Amino acid sequence: MIEYLKNIIPRIKQYSKELDKSENFVDKNWVFIDDNNNQHEYIFLRNGRLIMTINSTTKEGSWELLPTGELLIKRSTDDYLKLANIFIEDALLILKISATNNIPFILINQKLIPDLNVLAYLEKFEKQKEYEVKWEENNKSDEDLKYRLLDNGEIKGPEFYKGKVIDVEEGVILNGIYKTAAVLYEKYVLVKNNVIERVFYKIKYFYKGQVFKLEQDELGDPMKGGILINENSIKIPVDCFIKVVDEDNEKFWIKLSLDNKIKSYYNIGLTITFILTALIFLVIFILFIKQISSQ
Repeated sequence: MIEYLKNIIPRIKQYSKELDKSENFVDKNWVFIDDNNNQHEYIFLRNGRLIMTINSTTKEGSWELLPTGELLIKRSTDDYLKLANIFIEDALLILKISATNNIPFILINQKLIPDLNVLAYLEKFEKQKEYEVKWEENNKSDEDLKYRLLDNGEIKGPEFYKGKVIDVEEGVILNGIYKTAAVLYEKYVLVKNNVIERVFYKIKYFYKGQVFKLEQDELGDPMKGGILINENSIKIPVDCFIKVVDEDNEKFWIKLSLDNKIKSYYNIGLTITFILTALIFLVIFILFIKQISSQ
């Protein structure tokens, strides 16, 4: 992990946000994975309180932004961490412990990276930024061409987000759903009077070798409320768990409601890992109890 970060961070550092703005991390659920693969939940509240949860045990600490642009975390009476920025993005806080060079402190936004796979997310992030840079380079000679409505009905442009105003040609009013020209995934925008009201994705999955798509508001794992798009009219059971696979070969159990929306889902890989970990702890606990009983 550390070697990978050393390689990729210099290439994407220019897209990093700053640590001196608390809006980049407050009131969000962050997950920290320690060396024993335990998941710690961190929530930075606006009043300086820090809520930390591990294994159903919740503790309270505090946080403070220092004038040096570093983040000071107080986790217990005598446990302080002073952290500096390595790379900050909506989905990740990659920080380093001050006075060290190679010990990253990584907080993951589980809403944006449900599988907590930092490496896979950074690879996709870099590819998308490369595409955006190439698009801008190809069009920077034409000052008026920032967004373009293509002949096939797609919208081409450097970025799309809710509230963005899209002016393609003078006098042209856009209303409706448009596919963007993103190269890594199917990205769509709902536009009303040239203003983006919604951004969503159509993500490809496989069920018994057949293809279907899910419409959801974020990239990543299947989401509760995601809508089934069954363009090939394949038979997909509802109201029971079915096994599906995405294009990265990640496996999931999903349950569809009668109106073809996802009621619940599980990442099979993460679920198996959790069960195996729980079984290992159970075996260790049983052996410990037997050892005590035999004394």
